Amino acid sequence: MSKSNNKYRVEEITNFIRGGFIIDGDAGQRFSRIEGLDDASEGALTWCSPKKENQEELIRNTGASVVICSDSVSHEIAAGKTLIKTDDPRKTFMEVVNGLKKQEREYGIHPTAVIHPEAEIHDKAYIGPFTYVGKSRIGEGTVIHGHVYIYDNVEIGNDVVVEAGVIIGADGYGYQKNHDGDWERFPHLGGVVIKDQVEISCNATIDRGSLGNTVIGRNTKISKETHISHNVQTGERCIIAGGAMVSGSVTIGDDVWIGPNSTILNKLIIDNKVTISIGAVVTKDVRSGFTAVGSRIIPEKMIQKK
Repeated sequence: MSKSNNKYRVEEITNFIRGGFIIDGDAGQRFSRIEGLDDASEGALTWCSPKKENQEELIRNTGASVVICSDSVSHEIAAGKTLIKTDDPRKTFMEVVNGLKKQEREYGIHPTAVIHPEAEIHDKAYIGPFTYVGKSRIGEGTVIHGHVYIYDNVEIGNDVVVEAGVIIGADGYGYQKNHDGDWERFPHLGGVVIKDQVEISCNATIDRGSLGNTVIGRNTKISKETHISHNVQTGERCIIAGGAMVSGSVTIGDDVWIGPNSTILNKLIIDNKVTISIGAVVTKDVRSGFTAVGSRIIPEKMIQKK
């Protein structure tokens, strides 16, 4: 939520909260800003971590009008404040603020964007400055920031966020020697399917499939400078951290965490709930629940002696 003059009442934001909560104080209390606990002023919304030993003192001293806090906090400390009490204040704060941001979002196509005449873009989507969208489909609530290039045959679902500099749908890096012995690009005729609630951070690249589609599963989050090669299939709720390299035709299950600067060899299977540690080089399939760590070691006998 931007620091604007828009004012909200506590009772208006409770529909954003997906867990249990109790309103302690005036449900009509208004706020217009989101601020940190220590620096908050009157008219602000803030939150307090239950991990802080002095949480009640911090809540008593903050200038904020509305505080999201633990359900163990005493009512007596909240004179003049409204408390939203929950068993997980961090999650509740996140849900409220993201709900407000989405509510304030403006949709439309920036005048500098270039859109293919056969592209299908939902009325409630945003296309940012200097972005190109080919003959593709963009769903409801999706935000495509500036300087993004989306090739033909890309399908992007609902409530997706694509940050600046992302490239989706380019040909994969697949070459085959022809009958003359020269390298020639193998045809990439497939597309890319981005499911709902995916987020793709700045300068990430996702290649199209060769014949089938590259698919990014629902609620997967892809960090900056990450590359997803052709024909990769990811499950739901995966985290792919910055600088990771996922080679072609890798199949990834649900709830997989892929660490920064890690590399996965092509055609591998990564099962559900696998963790791939920072900088790991994965050269074999990884079974469900396992953690892949370390770099591939080259045996001494394979090193040519001078």
